Amino acid sequence: MPSHYMSKTEAVAFLTDKLRLQLTDSELASLSLALLQKICTAFVAHVPFSTIVHLSGPTDQLHTRDLPTLEQVKHNGLNLKGGLCYELNVFLHWLLAALGFSVEFLMAKGYSCHVYNHALNYVTIDGARYLVDGASYPLVTETLICLDFQGEVTQVTQVTHVRDTGYTGYTC
Repeated sequence: MPSHYMSKTEAVAFLTDKLRLQLTDSELASLSLALLQKICTAFVAHVPFSTIVHLSGPTDQLHTRDLPTLEQVKHNGLNLKGGLCYELNVFLHWLLAALGFSVEFLMAKGYSCHVYNHALNYVTIDGARYLVDGASYPLVTETLICLDFQGEVTQVTQVTHVRDTGYTGYTC
């Protein structure tokens, strides 16, 4: 489903101008696993997890800060200001949806947490779901993780080399 918060024109401009990706029209039309990996790798390389902005104000009031508005999420994302998982993965969701990827939100628990406090995404490509998390510092998901595996978790097969990046991804 297309994003209502970001147009395809805005998404392509962000990829080329801010993430410095050189993409062909055929790459953008393909919505392939290689394209998704290229976008995710560039995203985690250019968009910081958290910033000093999140530490502004009195330290005894940090737990009471407001969540950013959707407009702030978009503004901060388009300007590479970074953020926490909510901001980064909502922005990444809009970016991928605007390009035409089939993307859904997930909520997860961190280690030793009792509540679901981490927002992330999964993208479905060719019937397989891939975990896409642009904000799980220090374990940022630079390599897409297939959620539809058979057998052991360690059994994955290598996919094609992502052109000109020296990076190889994995699939089910």
